[in-house]
Amino acid sequence: SQKPGTLSGVENFTLDFAQSTGSYDASTATTAAYTVTNAADNYHIDIDNLATGSTVKITANADSIDLDYADDATAAITFDDAGGGADGLNHDETVNVTDAQTVNITVTGGQEHLITGAITLDATDTDYLTITADGTSSDLHMDGALASAKVQTVSLISTDGGIIDFDSTGLAAASELTSFTASTTGGADAADITLGSFAVGNNAAAAKLTSIDLDASHGGDITTGSFVATGASL
Repeated sequence: SQKPGTLSGVENFTLDFAQSTGSYDASTATTAAYTVTNAADNYHIDIDNLATGSTVKITANADSIDLDYADDATAAITFDDAGGGADGLNHDETVNVTDAQTVNITVTGGQEHLITGAITLDATDTDYLTITADGTSSDLHMDGALASAKVQTVSLISTDGGIIDFDSTGLAAASELTSFTASTTGGADAADITLGSFAVGNNAAAAKLTSIDLDASHGGDITTGSFVATGASL
């Protein structure tokens, strides 16, 4: 693990993960905007002890991504390959987020971003999740599962033509889930949210679920998988 001495007063900080092992320790830095690049797509991105309010923008391919936050932090993670090529980003292993209570993931840049591995959130600490596809043809395509055993609220938002496509399982363990929202905004027909095999609660039922809100009134289509919510008050 590598870290500088105390880093303060820095608004934008670029990290180049030109290595197959090792991590960056952000514990000596105050809140900053991190832009992450990578010399090759078989390298790993690993940042530890991110402060709440820190933003992380992923701008390059990688194998796995590991982002560790201070306890109860808010994680703001953006995938953005604008101008970086025609094919967008490809992450062929897992994306892991630990210790953050709130996780906000945004896809932007107008290209497809493929995550082959799972997005795994902290099984103890993560309560709130929002995923946004922002901008024309910004496409989050998930081949891996979405796992967050203790998440309470999930919000999926496609705006201005953004696309969210889960060709995978998701939220199989949903015992703490209370609210599930999917919304298309911006009046664009292409702003679709597709959750074909996304089966909420098929391993641990969403027994606390009280609200499912699917708003496709702004032009895009929403296609969901199944919800297993035995015992829920809906």
